Amino acid sequence: MSAPSNGLGNMLPLGHDLAGTSSQKKKKPGRSPSLIWQLLTDEPDPQRRNAAACKHCKQQLAMQQSMPDSLMDPTTIGVSLKDDATAQGKDKMGGGMVRERKGKSGGALSKAQHERLEEALAMHAYVTGMGFEAMEECHLARAMAILRTNVKLPEKKRLEGDLLHRCYDKMHKQVWGFLTASSTRVCLKRDAWSNMNLYNTSNPEEAYVTYMAVNNDKRFFLESEKAAGDDAQYNSILIAQDIKRMMAPIVSNVSGVVTGSTEYHSRAWEMLKAEYPTKFFYGCISHALHLAIMDIFGPEKSVENDPRRLTPQVPMDFPFQDLVEFTNNCNELLSFFSSYQYAPKFKMFDSQLLHTMKSFANASPTMAWGSLAARFRLLAQAEDVLQTIVSDPDFVGPNAPVNQRATRQSIKEFVLSLNWKMTLEKAVTILTPIELILYKFQDDRAPISEVYFESKHLLTDFDAVFGLTTVELEYIKKVVTERWQYVLSEAHGLAFLLDPRYIGKSMTRDYREQIEELIFNFPETDQDMGLNEERKRAISAEYTDYVIYAKNQRANRTFKWEMLEKGNRSPLQFWMTDADDWPHLKSLALTLFSLAPSSVASEKTLCKSTLAQSSRRNKLSFDDMRRLAFICINDSQFTGGRVAGDLQNNTLPDFMGDTALSPDGMMMWMI
Repeated sequence: MSAPSNGLGNMLPLGHDLAGTSSQKKKKPGRSPSLIWQLLTDEPDPQRRNAAACKHCKQQLAMQQSMPDSLMDPTTIGVSLKDDATAQGKDKMGGGMVRERKGKSGGALSKAQHERLEEALAMHAYVTGMGFEAMEECHLARAMAILRTNVKLPEKKRLEGDLLHRCYDKMHKQVWGFLTASSTRVCLKRDAWSNMNLYNTSNPEEAYVTYMAVNNDKRFFLESEKAAGDDAQYNSILIAQDIKRMMAPIVSNVSGVVTGSTEYHSRAWEMLKAEYPTKFFYGCISHALHLAIMDIFGPEKSVENDPRRLTPQVPMDFPFQDLVEFTNNCNELLSFFSSYQYAPKFKMFDSQLLHTMKSFANASPTMAWGSLAARFRLLAQAEDVLQTIVSDPDFVGPNAPVNQRATRQSIKEFVLSLNWKMTLEKAVTILTPIELILYKFQDDRAPISEVYFESKHLLTDFDAVFGLTTVELEYIKKVVTERWQYVLSEAHGLAFLLDPRYIGKSMTRDYREQIEELIFNFPETDQDMGLNEERKRAISAEYTDYVIYAKNQRANRTFKWEMLEKGNRSPLQFWMTDADDWPHLKSLALTLFSLAPSSVASEKTLCKSTLAQSSRRNKLSFDDMRRLAFICINDSQFTGGRVAGDLQNNTLPDFMGDTALSPDGMMMWMI
């Protein structure tokens, strides 16, 4: 900023001591002191600085620069001085608060603010899957410096260390604080069958037991630990003890527990029910139907590697050997074509179809069964292309690789066989009724009363399957019935009776009376030992009023009942809003309709943990990976509601459309 012209300088008074300065004295370094600088800047001793900020335009100017024309205009300066004086007057009236706020906005962060900033940045790194070293990237530091010059971003070591522990502790406190709230009802999910491995360990065959707590709005990941030996998976006592351990901190808010659908879990339910009579324990419907698919399409011929007999075995009267061989051939075909390097004339698969083939071919054994129907539909869609490829002379000709000729010949015979299409259609028609049910229960919001409803209709649905012999139909019904016994419990019958859409419709008289006795004698707390006759009479009267009211609503097809029938209103909402006249019955119904029918939706939520196990974080310890998974999965429950990708309704898909053929199509969501 250059010195002003003499004309402007003559307009201003000079200090008395400056006017009488002797020319004989040695001149002090710097510019001559003058009151002129007070008009240009608020900085102290501006004459001794190399640059200063203009008090009017806030522009930083070097002393060597020419003064802007706007500052050379006396009119402009006069207006600026007037405005500045007015601002100073307001500042004095406000006790200097304006200047204080301005200084604070650009000043240093307090210790608490800096900690919150670090935790927010760390959470961003954790939930987005970014590499921790990206936080040290220079452009990010420059961007933050624009906002606050003194901000220091957390280093990689801190993201892996104390910040991870701090964020985990806060998330842990937040999750368990929500679960222990007095108004919270949750259902615990114990999954040991889908073999979810959240930690990317070196042995993918290790068995992990995963626990989640869910209600109608949220799904919280609690833990996923390696099973402590084979006994932990197949010993009913150890299963019951493990469930009891997880229930202990929130036992008063737990409505029930859904587990795997095996004989070992069924025995554990009985032990737990004796200790917790107000809780409900039952099996996952998706697991049961998953095992039913294996019973039909992939039972094992021996049990040498399955001492606990969890893998379905081939019975003497097994009628589906053709489907077992067909399934094995389909898997071999998918594996070959997803890895085969085609000659140019063989590149007939579109990119989406080839991508889907690779997804199925690389699926884990558990997912392979879950996606079986989607695999069959994929082959049906690609039938013409497959036949064209295998019919080409070069496919198994002299130019074919020697080590592939046997495989290619087998695939060619399989694709060109006369019964290939007929067997494919038969397999799809058998799986379709099961698919419909699995699709229905992929959401936690599906009422548990629907499980009992579907258990009664699935067997009759198979009667409509075209092309089955009497022996085949009877075998399917036997398999499904055996699997249902490890799913159904008293919770399903009670919910079916207390669902105002059904009110126990189609129940046999004996079973209905049995369920009604459970309602009348249902204890108020787990500690109630004796029978309270007064409470029993009160519940009986409430139940009678409820049945009359619900039947009238259904007979008159009221607006409320039609909302229930169309799915625009849930049974849980009915009992929350319309059941104040039946307090005892309402408490039982709210417990029942807070139960989840399966563990599928929670397993979809666990897919978010893939953010935690990227290759950029493969040096984290097992304990740190566990903390990171806890943060990643649970953060969305507080910040964004449901995890992206969850279905918002239960609209059934078009099973014959192309959408069912994608990797995310039917039954892929089982895992």
